[in-house]
Amino acid sequence: MEWVFDMSGFLRVLPCLLFWGSISFVAPIQADESKPYELEISEADYKQLRNAVKSKQESSIVEAASKILGRDSKNIAALSTLAIFYFDQGKTGLARLILNRALADHPAHPGLLNNLGIVLLTEGKQRQAIISFRRAIEAKSDYRIAPANLAAIYLEYKDYTKAIEPLEAAHQATVGEISKGSQTAIDLANNYALALMGVGKYAEADSVFSKVTSTDAKTVDVLLNHVILLVDFLKKGKAAMAVINKIKFLTESSQVIRKIEELENKARQME
Repeated sequence: MEWVFDMSGFLRVLPCLLFWGSISFVAPIQADESKPYELEISEADYKQLRNAVKSKQESSIVEAASKILGRDSKNIAALSTLAIFYFDQGKTGLARLILNRALADHPAHPGLLNNLGIVLLTEGKQRQAIISFRRAIEAKSDYRIAPANLAAIYLEYKDYTKAIEPLEAAHQATVGEISKGSQTAIDLANNYALALMGVGKYAEADSVFSKVTSTDAKTVDVLLNHVILLVDFLKKGKAAMAVINKIKFLTESSQVIRKIEELENKARQME
């Protein structure tokens, strides 16, 4: 599995590739600098933290985060930075400890609860992860990331009906970002389209996938899912060939190439 975080609580959305590929998660890195519980931290301090993240050097990240935590031990941006760094280093236990430390001071922070769910999923603790995602939803009813992640778990187990509602809401909230290349929006569109396929709404799934394939997006797995829909479900060979030709320029994976050749043969027979 591959995950993605956001620094206001380091959020990840779980893109699920049911028909081809694996599962992953989403969102951008930015400090949550305007919370009323945070003490005065200068923009220079946050800039140092952001630069440290870009450097990917543990010593720089720890130094910048410690400087902020020395003034405000409850600072979410600093704690989240440390948690995501150690998560990406494969040190999920340490990431979990840091998130639990942050949650001790901010027990109803939806981003922290969501991200703890991601860490727990990575550790194979699915039941605890689901509880954490649900707590995030309870903490903020209009919070879209945790419902989308929860829906991705439903997708993994092919419970498409439960997955559709939260994914539709999350997709509608981010659809405008697809054309800007937002990976979060693209992953959500992919998951929503897969859920629609699961309940037999193929035309609607095609419409959602087309929002991605009509852009310069280079997400091969999502494009491949669209081809599978066009060939195996909608029997649209010509439309499938257009996406297939795009994929050919984007991958050197022998596994993907074999799948594409199989789909291409089917598509040509439909023309």
